[in-house]
Amino acid sequence: MEAETLEKLLEIGKHLSRTRALEPLLRYAMEVAVDLMDAEFGYLVWLNEDGSLTFRVCLDQDGNDIPTPNGQVSHTILEDVIQQKSPLVVYDALSDPEFQDSESVMNLQLRSVICVPLLSKGDVLGVLYVENRSKGSVFTEDDIRPLEFLASQVTVAIENALLNEELEQRIAERTAELEQALQQVEQSLEEAVELDRMRTAFFAMVAHDVRAPLTTISFALDLLREDIWNDSQDDQREWLNIAITMSRHVEKLTDDFLSLLSAEIGELVVLPERVDLEEFLLQQYQINRSIAWPQEVDFRLDMDADLPDVRCDPVRIQQVITNLLSNARKHTRQGSVTLYARRDSPDPGTVLVGVRDTGIGIAKGDHQRVFRRFEQIGETGKRKNGLGLGLAICQELVRRHNGRIWVESDLGEGADFKFTLPVA
Repeated sequence: MEAETLEKLLEIGKHLSRTRALEPLLRYAMEVAVDLMDAEFGYLVWLNEDGSLTFRVCLDQDGNDIPTPNGQVSHTILEDVIQQKSPLVVYDALSDPEFQDSESVMNLQLRSVICVPLLSKGDVLGVLYVENRSKGSVFTEDDIRPLEFLASQVTVAIENALLNEELEQRIAERTAELEQALQQVEQSLEEAVELDRMRTAFFAMVAHDVRAPLTTISFALDLLREDIWNDSQDDQREWLNIAITMSRHVEKLTDDFLSLLSAEIGELVVLPERVDLEEFLLQQYQINRSIAWPQEVDFRLDMDADLPDVRCDPVRIQQVITNLLSNARKHTRQGSVTLYARRDSPDPGTVLVGVRDTGIGIAKGDHQRVFRRFEQIGETGKRKNGLGLGLAICQELVRRHNGRIWVESDLGEGADFKFTLPVA
């Protein structure tokens, strides 16, 4: 090997060792191979795992890319080098007995060709293929050594570049994972802070909503105890009714609160049994009719004839109906509130039960929100007094009966809350 060639190869090795990006590395190696061998064309061909070939860099002696390189080389020579894992020099392919009958050799008029494998731990990664078509015997056996040296340098550089790409990819993936984990931690922290804020607000709201009616009850009982009205039974009856109403309000808040806690810890028990729906709804109507309704609101019961028996937990379904009626009474100032039941349920094997009112109604965009915990949507979209648990608990209880609950409403047009119960 000439000193000049050796010096050039050493310089090439230094350059390749400094190159990290794969594509610039391969292009530089091919430019060097064409220049070093004084070739007209050069091809760096990659061997894929499935045995197919990929032409990574294909250049002419001026450094221009070669279009459609797959048809510009002898695949017979490529396959021979890959199979033998050894370099090959063809002095004149057109007169070589081994290759002269090859279709690609004849079509391309191939003359001088030299091809060396890119070997890594005994495996062929690809080949360096250079050729000269203008004349034969351009390449000799002596040209194999510098091209093999270049191929070994290219192989090492390729392995380093691939390893570098893999490491960069792993770093990028790990960085993305860490960023995602950090976002999750930040989100969890924000949720924890928000949960703590909601918990504080919730207990403050519970304390307020329970203390207010208790204060009224205590005041009414003090008045009754001191008998300040003497013989005025009307005043006594009015304050007694107020105390009873407030007591029921506190009882409902307590029931909602306990139901929420039971659902959270998985102890919300539903004990279904066969229930005569007509008799059950009539009983609910009688119970709720005794509650003080606004003077201009008519409380009604509307049931289809011959309703089938249903399978439900009467205590829990009473809680659902009580919550729906309480909600309707709170938002209806005039008109009617109707407790009803229908056989024509949208779900086969179920009966439709509902509470329809002529109150302020609910905007269509809020139909799902009203069933969320601590949500109370009024005419202005602002929170109202109360815990905002009633409808959320209704949804949970109906779900545990394998039914569903929904609302049909619009602002100013009243609301119709419906739920299904399975037929016994």
